[in-house]
This record gives sequence, C-alpha cells and structure tokens, in this order.
Amino acid sequence: RTAVMACAYLLYRWPSEFGTATEVMDYFAHRRMRTGPAVKEPSQRRWISYFSQRFAAHPQTVKLTKVVIPHAPLRMHKLRLVIQILMPGSSKGNSVREEVVWTSKGKAQGLVSPGESYVVFSFD
Repeated sequence: RTAVMACAYLLYRWPSEFGTATEVMDYFAHRRMRTGPAVKEPSQRRWISYFSQRFAAHPQTVKLTKVVIPHAPLRMHKLRLVIQILMPGSSKGNSVREEVVWTSKGKAQGLVSPGESYVVFSFD
C-alpha cells in the first residue's frame, strides 16, 4: 500500500519525469527493492495506472471533501486524523519539517459507531 501512494505521488509531483505507470513502478522498485517488483498485486498496479491516466496526464487541483477510513472492529471510540505536509528547511536546521494542514482534534469527527466498518472525516 505504501508503494501505491509513493508511485502516485511521484506521478503527481513529477509528471514530466514519468510518462507511464510502468515507468514509475520500475523507478520505485529500483530505488526501494533489492530484487523484484515493489508493486506486486495486480489491483495495486491497476490503481497506479488509473491514477496515471487520470491525474498525471492532466494535472489539476482537486478539492478534498472527505476521507473514509475502513477499519476492523476496534476497542476505540474515536480515531484522530492529522494531515501534514513536509516543508523544506526549518529553524532547527533539519532538511524538512512537518506542517499540520488539518486535524480532527477538538472536532466532533472520527467517532467509531458500534457496528460500523468505517469512519468518515469531512472537511469544512
């Protein structure tokens, strides 16, 4: 699952560097794995291809309105979602720093309802 997100990000961030989904998966495998493909499952390869066809070919800004997280039964009553971006440089001399874009902390979101198999976070 991490490889799918990494490949999608590479396609989104550098569309001119990767012409096809196959190119980005090969690049990621070369950088990440010692031998063999990094993305093995056909469904994962298919989703990277869908992403390549939809977004990388015609980059555009999209508005994120909600995140739905499926979950197995948990012994929790609430989940928290924090969306962060990595920013280059910081006052501490690190090469990158994390900046919180959105958090569900303090909001009436992320409640795990009994019997439900998903949690929904909606953005204002």
